[in-house]
Amino acid sequence: MNAKTMGKRILGAVVLTAVALVVGVQAAYAADSTQTTSMYRLYNPNSGEHFYTAATAERNHLVSVGWHYEGVGWTAPAKSNVAVYRLYNPNAGDHHYTTSAAERDMLKRLGWRYEGVGWYSSETKAVPLYRQYNPNARTGTHNYTVNKAENDMLVRIGWRAEGISWYGVKSSPRPTYNCEYFSLELPENWQGRWTCKKYVDEYRSSMDASNYGYAFMLDGTTKFTVLAKQFNLAGKPYLIGYAKTGESIELHNRSLSTQELEYIKQHLVLYQRA
Repeated sequence: MNAKTMGKRILGAVVLTAVALVVGVQAAYAADSTQTTSMYRLYNPNSGEHFYTAATAERNHLVSVGWHYEGVGWTAPAKSNVAVYRLYNPNAGDHHYTTSAAERDMLKRLGWRYEGVGWYSSETKAVPLYRQYNPNARTGTHNYTVNKAENDMLVRIGWRAEGISWYGVKSSPRPTYNCEYFSLELPENWQGRWTCKKYVDEYRSSMDASNYGYAFMLDGTTKFTVLAKQFNLAGKPYLIGYAKTGESIELHNRSLSTQELEYIKQHLVLYQRA
């Protein structure tokens, strides 16, 4: 074989290798399926655990036995090369989620029950899910959120930031109506029709806490009001309440239908401020 022929073969091998690498990289970033799934977030007011599932039937069952439905936490690819494993601790009654097969296997050796693949992580890495750990809790020790503000708030009050657990995919957000600390996702027929007015509930006010009410009006008619108690914690005011529930914040129905009230409870978000 002469030098010219050998050079052509080497060059051809290099080109094929380069093409293979490019195709491999493109495949890695395009491995998400085109279909997506909504990931439901629920809260157990008795144990403090947040739970995440893609199964509508499981979500509905948990709501029927007392869990609070907090809406869609994020959007996941229906399939990818990165599985998120779900495990259950029968002693503490807590769930844990991880993309690490090593962590999964370690927990199984410690007595956790492996419940299979809960969902998949996006390989486009467009939407990070932040993980926090509560060192003082026995159940509900971990929280997962796409909301960086929620992550930072929990870290400020003593939770430990544990980085990014997995990734979701970008989805088209619904338009929202914002009223100071509240955000309400809107269906199409409610867009542009909401107003909100803040007031002080003098009856409930005291020297160390004040209750501020917010009247939400649709086309000028008060549909519901909410109360959110304010405290001073270490010199910083915090709004006390759980997102997307009508329980810890007082929600009073004025003229909502049963269906509208259920929608408000699932889509009204109370943000805690720093």
